[in-house]
Amino acid sequence: MPSLVVDSSTGTTNITDAALALYGGAGFFEGWWVVFPDGPTGAGSYELRRVSASTTTTLTITPAASNTIGTVSYELHRYDPTQKHYALNFAVQEAFPSLHKPVVEHIVVDGLGENMDFEAFASSAFTDWDDVGTVTEAQETSRVMLGTQSMKLTAGGATAGKSQTLTVNLLQIVGSVIRFRVHVWSSTADSAYAALYFGSGHASNTSIDDGDSTHVGDEDWQWLEITATIPADASEITIRDLLVSSGEISYSDAAECFIDGVLVYSYTIPTSLALDPRHVEMQAIDNRPDGPYVPLGLQVRPISGRRIMLQGPGVISTVAAETDTFELSSPHLPLLYAYALRWLSRTLQVSGVNNEDRQRMHEDKVEWVNTAFDLERRPGVAMSLGRAAKGHGIWKVVNRGETKLLELNGR
Repeated sequence: MPSLVVDSSTGTTNITDAALALYGGAGFFEGWWVVFPDGPTGAGSYELRRVSASTTTTLTITPAASNTIGTVSYELHRYDPTQKHYALNFAVQEAFPSLHKPVVEHIVVDGLGENMDFEAFASSAFTDWDDVGTVTEAQETSRVMLGTQSMKLTAGGATAGKSQTLTVNLLQIVGSVIRFRVHVWSSTADSAYAALYFGSGHASNTSIDDGDSTHVGDEDWQWLEITATIPADASEITIRDLLVSSGEISYSDAAECFIDGVLVYSYTIPTSLALDPRHVEMQAIDNRPDGPYVPLGLQVRPISGRRIMLQGPGVISTVAAETDTFELSSPHLPLLYAYALRWLSRTLQVSGVNNEDRQRMHEDKVEWVNTAFDLERRPGVAMSLGRAAKGHGIWKVVNRGETKLLELNGR
């Protein structure tokens, strides 16, 4: 039913609304459900109640509302809205992969470090990155090189920023060349820079940086790169994204770090991809993680430091509240609703209070089964998976229990 508005109320259990007369007489709404989207006063939170009695223009609800009912908006539902949420969530599972959300993930070839695209953020901080000095960090969604966000840094003092200590076996890589690259946006020349740190036992006891790792301040993205030979006295390898002075601001995105000649052959495929990736492509240009990308295969072999883009279907998010949303739009929504109503009618058929209710729910279920069947065959309603990519011996997907791995070969 459409949203209604209370005309008046005598307390916490009664609703008077003349519009009710348009829908049915006395007793019509008994057993229905009342929702106050913003609470009984219009300034609170969602509340769900049951209609215990009704006349032509009044409703009695149970249990009582949490406050005196005002002239607020309310909704009437024939079926429990909680069951509707369940129906939508089960529909998401049952309709997969006919309905899915397209997922794009990136993996850096031979890459070291975690959260190098700065997409993971929790408890007011970027996951896996530690503070250097006094710095304020924030998610930035309007100035982005790759993905959905970048890392905004504001220095609260000198030599401030973020760092990450890499997990490596130092004995095996001493003398090798390490490369750290990060895309940085800055409006101040020589303020933002990338650096490598090899621990307090290293002879210089300072970060190593060079001219190629410092931003020119031209209010644009610049690919900062620093390379160094790993010294014999290194006690750690830490990558750093820094600002020189207090008050300076930078934005960082799409970082990568790797060691020349140290190849990584196996990569965990993110769980956001519910099936094997349908497309496996590698960035065509070193400093362009935003594209173009070309299929990885016989003509395009893996190159250290470049991103591999994995594309495939993911499961649509479930809902728990009235304000939750799905990653779907027209023309796919009717199919989701058909699956949801099929599940709801099936559930209500089992719980029907009498044979008449159960028969009506059975008829509804059959109707929605047929509707879903018809919709899935209409062009553009069900979502196509496309043809699966072929690795041609250069890459393959391997299952290790519940974990999917991308293995790179032919190098």
